[in-house]
Amino acid sequence: MHLTREAMHTYLVERGLMALAPEYGPAGENGCRLYFKDGGSCWLHKTTEAFKNKACEFYRIDRAARKADDRALLGGREMLPLWLHAKMILMPCKMRTSVLIDSDGHYGDVNLFFSTGEFALRRKRYY
Repeated sequence: MHLTREAMHTYLVERGLMALAPEYGPAGENGCRLYFKDGGSCWLHKTTEAFKNKACEFYRIDRAARKADDRALLGGREMLPLWLHAKMILMPCKMRTSVLIDSDGHYGDVNLFFSTGEFALRRKRYY
């Protein structure tokens, strides 16, 4: 599935991305679920990392350079927040402990500028 600029605009700007979480699809395929501030969600056949790369493309951010700068500022940490713009900072957090394949993602991201109370109540618990 190819994410167009229009689709990214809808996900990031119009609906307001609140969180993205790794989740298996109906046939066990790897993907991610996007949660929005309007209370809705959608499943994409993309990993969380692939979606974040597309978000960086949308905002015209060089993700590798941004990671290097952030590592220098924050003391070389591995799990770095992703600053997309002033009102969207995606903070990584562990969302599942059991995976089908070792290479499947454990970490999702929560936008620090949205309340996470409702998200935590609705989120499936994998552990």
